[in-house]
Amino acid sequence: MRILSMTATFGKLEHRTLTLKPGLNVIDAPNEWGKSTWCAFVLAMLYGLDTRARTTGRALAEKEKYRPWSGSPMEGRMDLVWQDRNITLQRRTTGRVPLGDFRAYETDTGLPVPELTAENCALVLLGVERSVYQRTGFIRLEELPVAQDEALRRRLNALVTTGDESQAGDLLETKLRDLKNRCRHNHTGLIPQAERELAACTEKQAQIAQLCRRQAQLEQQFSDCEAQTEALEARCQAQALREAAQQQAHRQEETLTASSFRLWLGLGILAAAAMILLFILRPRVWPAIGLGMLLLTLGASLALHGKSAQKPAADQNQSPPPADDLPDGDTQAKILLTQARQRQQQLQLALGQCQGQLQALGEANLDARIAALEQRLGKLRQTEAALDLALKTLDTARQALQRRFSPKLSQLALTLFSQLTGNRYEALALDESLSLTIRARGETTMSTPLWHSSGTTDQLYLALRLAAAQTLIPAAPLVLDDALARFDPDRRENAMAVLRQCGENTQVILFTSGAHAGP
Repeated sequence: MRILSMTATFGKLEHRTLTLKPGLNVIDAPNEWGKSTWCAFVLAMLYGLDTRARTTGRALAEKEKYRPWSGSPMEGRMDLVWQDRNITLQRRTTGRVPLGDFRAYETDTGLPVPELTAENCALVLLGVERSVYQRTGFIRLEELPVAQDEALRRRLNALVTTGDESQAGDLLETKLRDLKNRCRHNHTGLIPQAERELAACTEKQAQIAQLCRRQAQLEQQFSDCEAQTEALEARCQAQALREAAQQQAHRQEETLTASSFRLWLGLGILAAAAMILLFILRPRVWPAIGLGMLLLTLGASLALHGKSAQKPAADQNQSPPPADDLPDGDTQAKILLTQARQRQQQLQLALGQCQGQLQALGEANLDARIAALEQRLGKLRQTEAALDLALKTLDTARQALQRRFSPKLSQLALTLFSQLTGNRYEALALDESLSLTIRARGETTMSTPLWHSSGTTDQLYLALRLAAAQTLIPAAPLVLDDALARFDPDRRENAMAVLRQCGENTQVILFTSGAHAGP
């Protein structure tokens, strides 16, 4: 890909046009001319603006930082050559979304280029994500140190170590991790779900067993209470029969007493009549007295005979009550019977509730369900263990590839770094996190950039960025914003030679000020 021209209404740029050529382009301009704004415009046209970013106390959001100073809507156009086709990219502001309207078309015919969209434009043209481009081919002075990120790691690992742009290893790792997360991911994985279901079934099983034991206890208590109630009812019935017999004997005795009273009353009347007769008939007084005494004796004998005859008859029909059937004992038995019946009702209610709970919890195949869950959990845990092993194996393989990756990129970076420094350094080492150590000629130990000047550090990171760009995006334009500001004249001249060499294979756009432009 090569940029032909750009037209921007962006920040301080108001309908400004910048025309570029193949190879090395040096835009030499003073401070506040708009060099950094042009660099930002390149990113915005290729990748769009992050409209979700918000202004903070330390930085302005791009949509605010590059809002046109004139108040015009933000817009831009980029003419470029891609795959031997002249293509125009156009972004315009729509509504409240800066550069939200995207269009890609063939410059000469106006026909749309459907493979380019607002979202994938740069990924199709350059082949890398924004973060990768900003860490390789887009070089600003303040961003010269190379920070590792996941996208850059994937690209370097895939292209440098295996030459495979498909990133099959990372895709495989992603799938393995997705499967592992499906097995066990917080509360949503299959294993946690099965564990919760098994715990619920086990708890239900324990509740059912406890309720069954409770039901058996209640049934035994109900049976005992029922037997006690029957015994008390029999006891109370026997006592009622005894009380009825006693009441009948009492009534008979009262009847006998009333008969004796009437007999004696009759005898008294007879005796009175005899006395009256004696008074009237004195001559016959002794016979009358004798008759009265005889009648009185006869009535008493009859009364005594009737009483003695009734009482033995009553005594023959009942036996004397035992000591525990005295009236106090009878009252206690009735109280116990009432309590026993109440207890029986309570037990019957509790038993019904227990049976209802068993019906609510009851599951005919609960044991089979628990067995199936345990079997499923066992298989899931075996799968999880296998996925862990696969991930560890993949990580071991990646580490082996990274051991190959570092020397290759290190050698290319060392070649460029030696050119930038006039062959001052002879060794460069790069680890997986893109941390650098170097050794100058005549020295015996490796040292980090912290031990060197800011200019040497800039040259070291410029060499690494150029090496990564040549590896990852060999056909993408290189954009440099004052990247040579801290170079001395000799090393600036070396850097320009390196950039001209890079321009033989790709377009290089260097924004700089006059003092730093070099020859």
